[in-house]
Amino acid sequence: TVVLSGAPTIVNSTSAFSVTATFSETVSGFAIGDVTVTNGSASNLGGVGPVYTFDVTPNGSGDITVVINAAVAQDAAGNDNTASAPVTVVFDNVPPTVALSGAPTIVNSTSAFSVTATFSEVVSGFAIGGVTVTNGTASNLGGVGPVYTFDITPNGAGDITVVINAAVAQDAAGNDNTASAPVT
Repeated sequence: TVVLSGAPTIVNSTSAFSVTATFSETVSGFAIGDVTVTNGSASNLGGVGPVYTFDVTPNGSGDITVVINAAVAQDAAGNDNTASAPVTVVFDNVPPTVALSGAPTIVNSTSAFSVTATFSEVVSGFAIGGVTVTNGTASNLGGVGPVYTFDITPNGAGDITVVINAAVAQDAAGNDNTASAPVT
């Protein structure tokens, strides 16, 4: 038997990643052409005995599936291997977007008001420093995943503009967010 491991669950570029093929016993005859890759290619096979490594280079958008075919390697008794279970790697190079909501259209005091930032997908790394406020300050960030809330405290007379900066949060693939449209 053969098991594939080491592949990431998600990627956001066409950079190669490494995969390990571990056979249940020492085999011979295994070659790079015995690896089937959907939406990518395999190269740089190395290893001996039961453990081999190779690189997979994604072609671009679309999931990448890797499998070791059956009957491509033999043990000392001449028995052919079984096929590996396929490993699928998600290709995601789409940056998350973010929209702001909940801000009042007009205020007449310096009392804080709440704003909601809703990302198009779950993100991490978002912090209050990712919010730019003109004529006010942001504080009290809360939330997880795709939805966060924070308070805006106006400085005084004048319009208050709030924007979420670009590249302040990342999705599971490591893609940076795009900037929000400003809210005034």
